[in-house]
Amino acid sequence: QPQSFISPLAPKSGATSVIERWFREGRAREVASLRFVGYLVLDALVGNTDRRHENWGLRLLLSSKVVDEENLGTGIDIEIAPTFDHASSLGRELLDEKRRAILDNSVGLRRYIRKAKGGIFRDSDARKGLSPLGVLELIAERYPRLLEPWQKRVESLDTDSFTAIIDRVPDEWMSPLAKEFALAFLSESRNLILCIK
Repeated sequence: QPQSFISPLAPKSGATSVIERWFREGRAREVASLRFVGYLVLDALVGNTDRRHENWGLRLLLSSKVVDEENLGTGIDIEIAPTFDHASSLGRELLDEKRRAILDNSVGLRRYIRKAKGGIFRDSDARKGLSPLGVLELIAERYPRLLEPWQKRVESLDTDSFTAIIDRVPDEWMSPLAKEFALAFLSESRNLILCIK
């Protein structure tokens, strides 16, 4: 069943969201929400279409807390777990022939990025998931202050930083054309993320 975008971050018709349920204090909720949106920005940057209600989690941490001046007690801290499962990214399903056709079309890459369908839906009535970029456009409508700091971080990225990462991938894992496609994808998705208002 489709999971709407608002289920992790915001309640619908009075329901409690997952983040509200686990992070009751205002500051903790703000940090968790900001981190979750950061995952969605990463998804849009790399074209990860596999983010869904099962592809994020919480991490429980045991901690020592002062119960009173003489006693320590053990408490549990909760945080959003590090992001994981990004294998459905950077056109990994494409053969080189298709990559070349997309790159040779002046609007091919932009169309490919926008056409992608992910596992996050606008609402429970939606038949198709939003593209990772579409999710960010929805966030910009509903939670602009959570998106803005991540757009600033994306703005600090440049082609050299992308190239340094892609160049470390062995040629046996990525063909030269797959590397060219990945670099073009990162550059185009960066530009599209920065255009979201």
